[in-house]
Amino acid sequence: MRRYREPRFLRSDGKPNFSTRIYELPSEIEKYISRPVITVTSTSPISYVIKKMSTTGKRRIIVTDSTMKLRGIITSTDIINYFCGGELFKIIRYRHKNNIYSAYNEPAESIMTKGVVKALFNEKIVSIIEKMIKYNVGGMPIVNEDDKVIGIITEKDILLEFSEKMPDNIYVKDLMKKDIEVVYPNTSIIEAAKIMLDTGYRRLPVVVNNKPIGVLAAMDIVRYLASGTPFKRAISGRIEEGLEINVSDIATTFAIKIDLTDTVKKAFEVMLENNVGLLIVEDEQKIKGIITERDIFYNLTLEI
Repeated sequence: MRRYREPRFLRSDGKPNFSTRIYELPSEIEKYISRPVITVTSTSPISYVIKKMSTTGKRRIIVTDSTMKLRGIITSTDIINYFCGGELFKIIRYRHKNNIYSAYNEPAESIMTKGVVKALFNEKIVSIIEKMIKYNVGGMPIVNEDDKVIGIITEKDILLEFSEKMPDNIYVKDLMKKDIEVVYPNTSIIEAAKIMLDTGYRRLPVVVNNKPIGVLAAMDIVRYLASGTPFKRAISGRIEEGLEINVSDIATTFAIKIDLTDTVKKAFEVMLENNVGLLIVEDEQKIKGIITERDIFYNLTLEI
């Protein structure tokens, strides 16, 4: 007599087992999702988190438990907040007494965002776009019914799918930011980080005489923090010594430019070709503004 077995996609309580690949894949948003997901656990030291960011180039690291259940998320902005004088720097000041070695070993859970904006794998793409705009996030984890992470979706993932539908009659001048923040080669990293934290900008043009010569990105600071150089500079062990550098020490030494009259569709193509999320808008070799991946996402996803 053959023994009856519950189907593999059902749990003992008769509910679908969302951890199975069979149930996860059929989804409207499947084509948008990035996999595999870069994750750490809540007890991972921050040194491990920034190393993951630096080696993978991912600005968002998802925090899970050992079963891949979502626990939080850490972004490049959180790293800058922690190391470069933001609200999270209080942890370094009071718990670690500004000791660089101790600060790097702080667990990830201390700086992660816990109330993560997330989406279920069976949500509609329109719902996900609405969440991104409402909560001002550039990416979110995709989870199953058990809150286990199965992927991540970002603005870039969505724009890649929408790129063929981008209209040809919307121009850079229509979407660019005119009131921008800039830094200079001799601006300190702490000062540049403060601008990023105050404004929410992850990338700042580096200018000399109003001419762009490079870009400082949040990920440039993360890569520096992951490089080991801060430890060499911190002779006394104090973290301030490790951060006594200027923008010119770590910023990208070139700026990708676009003209005022170019289409937004062309701007996105230039971003993809050069693997950048910001373009300098120029007119007569002078900086007039910037256009970012997020500017395009906010405007064109709603338009489409």
